[in-house]
Amino acid sequence: MNTVGDLNASLVGRYLVEKEIGQGGMATVYLAEDVKHHRKVAIKVLREDLAASMGSARFLREIEIAARLQHPNILPLLDSGDADGFLYYVMPYVTGQSLRERLGREGELPIHEAVRLITEVVDALAHAHEHGVVHRDIKPDNVMLSGRHALVADFGVAKAISEATGRSTVTTLGVAVGTPAYMSPEQAAADPHIDHRSDIYAVGAMAYELLTGRPPFVGATPQQVLAAHVTEAPDAVGKHRPGIPAPLEALIMRCLAKRPADRWQTAGELHTALEPFGTPSSGITPTQTQPVRALHPFWRARVIAAGVALFLLAAFGVWRLVFGHAGASSARTIAVLPFDNVARDTAFDYLADGIANDVRSGLMKLPGLSVKARTSSDAAKGKPVHDAGALLNVGVVLQGTFRRTADKTTVTVDLVNVSDESALWSGKFDLPADGNFTAAQDSITAAVAKALHLVTASSVGAAQAQRGTKNTEAYDLYLKGQFFFAKRGGDNLLRAVDYYKNAIALDPGFARAHAGLAMLYTVLPSWTSVGAADSIIRIADRIARHALAIDSTVSDAHLALASALTAELRPIEAEPEYVAAIALDPRNATARQWHGANLAVIGRFDEAIREGRLSIELDPLSAVASNDLAYSLLSAGRLEEAVPVAQRAVELDRNFVYSNVYLGIAFAFTQRPDSARASFERAFRSDSTAPFARAYHVWGYAVTGQWAEAERELHEVERTVKGDSHEVALAIVNMAMGNNDAAIDALERGLRQRSFYLAVTNLGCEPTFAPLRGEPRMAAIAKEAGQTVCTWPYKWPMPVRPKH
Repeated sequence: MNTVGDLNASLVGRYLVEKEIGQGGMATVYLAEDVKHHRKVAIKVLREDLAASMGSARFLREIEIAARLQHPNILPLLDSGDADGFLYYVMPYVTGQSLRERLGREGELPIHEAVRLITEVVDALAHAHEHGVVHRDIKPDNVMLSGRHALVADFGVAKAISEATGRSTVTTLGVAVGTPAYMSPEQAAADPHIDHRSDIYAVGAMAYELLTGRPPFVGATPQQVLAAHVTEAPDAVGKHRPGIPAPLEALIMRCLAKRPADRWQTAGELHTALEPFGTPSSGITPTQTQPVRALHPFWRARVIAAGVALFLLAAFGVWRLVFGHAGASSARTIAVLPFDNVARDTAFDYLADGIANDVRSGLMKLPGLSVKARTSSDAAKGKPVHDAGALLNVGVVLQGTFRRTADKTTVTVDLVNVSDESALWSGKFDLPADGNFTAAQDSITAAVAKALHLVTASSVGAAQAQRGTKNTEAYDLYLKGQFFFAKRGGDNLLRAVDYYKNAIALDPGFARAHAGLAMLYTVLPSWTSVGAADSIIRIADRIARHALAIDSTVSDAHLALASALTAELRPIEAEPEYVAAIALDPRNATARQWHGANLAVIGRFDEAIREGRLSIELDPLSAVASNDLAYSLLSAGRLEEAVPVAQRAVELDRNFVYSNVYLGIAFAFTQRPDSARASFERAFRSDSTAPFARAYHVWGYAVTGQWAEAERELHEVERTVKGDSHEVALAIVNMAMGNNDAAIDALERGLRQRSFYLAVTNLGCEPTFAPLRGEPRMAAIAKEAGQTVCTWPYKWPMPVRPKH
């Protein structure tokens, strides 16, 4: 039913269809007259094959929800129905043009005009999201221009189709619920749990196109574009439009973060951030050097002063706590919760975070005090004091707020007793519009040092020097690097690289910045494909050694060098560097965690497990810490012990691929195939592009005897897994299929390529590789990788594969 005559016959008495005016992937659009109200409308008729595949009742029920939306920037749904077997919905006919048509005519738009239109789209999304409606197909084609204003069309249609068909993305009917150029990574990966942050990603992609004339990713086929959304970092907006204001560029790139948690979390938050840019001057001073609005050096100095002052004031509070309440042993455990940035400008989140982290680092240096690590403290953000204390098992918490106004910056800190939520100490630090920063810092240091019996003169000097640079701008950039490093994700890590490099450019002797950059490079290959992993690790090695040459007392420099040596398959050489890092900073949970993993590689399992348990004690809410301990237990042959630890890691982060993989391995080798299959499937759903998730997806089929599916997935691994992880993934899948010689061949190729993944895979002891342990070639591979070969009596979990 695709002629105007057919439609008029079915809609007689309601609408008079005049002509076809457009076609899309899901529907054909007709111009019609609403007979009753004498007005022009646009009727969208779903494709016949799509309409036939879904139940009309469910489609109409879903679209009815979107029809309730009332907002000036939402093109309303006037009507919908099922007429003689086809599904349709009706909207007002807009006499203007679509945003797609304007882009086709003009290419990139003026900055203030693009921002104004995007702001209106985001306002519409904020309203829809508040009412539980996610668009799922934001693109220029679905934005109509009426006069100067944007009207977003087709709200709820994509969700209605996906709900009615049971498909979340590209379907077997050839219908894309979403458009490849604007799809979020989770849409492209067919994640069934899409939320409002997918719309925020699409807004970022559309804003990118409005400003540059092209979407963030292009490709010869839709599949190439979808893959790019999942695996590649987009070029910076400024690369295609020089002169774009840096804060606006940062705002758009945050929309395009791969992980939903790294984007703007609500459309309302994004709308607030956009508002200052929606004027011809864009409300900012153009610059191409800083992706986050920079503070004037005067303010930077004072905000950094707040960090030092807060450390000293917090130390005084702790002195009162430890010595004024000496009877309570719980008072010796503390968590520094993330400070809230209560200013409207999220560009200063990194400062609030940096101050809290510096306070935490300073408290860790005080004797007799146990301080919870950053990951766990961050996980308790926003919780009531009693709940945070119980979650982290601490006696007191330090919480604070950061507020910046036009004339001053204020940081307020409270030290709270968990048991009765009483305030043990409070402090407020105002940075005035004038005054001598150096003199003020010296006065505070001298006064508090005199009162604080825990702090000696030498430790006061150490606290003053802990920044490692006198250049306040360099330290400001370093804090930004630390902020984005902690957030992880490929885009955030690449931003952190730039901040560290800029800090080093301002102060080449800033050892902590060199160490931060080196540490970042050691984890970068796990998050993004910016180059050959072995080359990046060599760079990390060189930078770490340079940092140590500047200042050998920087713990992170030793830790970075140790991590680089591990990644270079030199775990025995790495061991003294881990020891040095921990000696300089015994309460560093990350150092303990990484050290434990390295000890497991070289076969010192009792020590590895001890370090792993200590890292969890310091950072109890870290999924990664529990994950690494589970792997040490697996490699030590302690399978039943590994199960609850891996389960805890999954509880902390159900989408963490490796935790699900390790839990699946533990289940498989304790002869629980169905549970193993479920864990491997969860890992695959979490990130179907992760090499190990794909490889162990094969295991999930094999361990439950689904050999045809396993064979199919093996070919998918061969086809899709590329780069540094390819050979290790091939070895894992061939092990599942019983192709031991092929598995060893793949490992030998990986060793020749110095695969980064061999450094995080214990070939000699991990259960996965147990059938290869008696092979001479396998023993030679493990020896060259610096790994111990174990003889644990694993029972191979795969059922007998039928012969063809």
